[in-house]
Amino acid sequence: SELNGHRVEKADVIAEAMVRMGVSPADVWMVGDRCFDVEGAHVHGIPAVGVTWGYAADEAELHEADAVVHTVEELQAFLLKESER
Repeated sequence: SELNGHRVEKADVIAEAMVRMGVSPADVWMVGDRCFDVEGAHVHGIPAVGVTWGYAADEAELHEADAVVHTVEELQAFLLKESER
């Protein structure tokens, strides 16, 4: 997001990141620790994996995530498995 108030919504930030990286929703997973990350990803049809470390106050906040992991090791294993599909 920008300090001038441009791209303050998570979905807008995700869209800009995809443009800058040259990727499409089919190429990525959103990894986030807040419901805003999950919601922003889903706006673009991006699957989201919630992580239980970071700013998330409660795992229940991640209830709309496509998957939830509890450690970096779990995240790595999950993403590697998904990349093989």
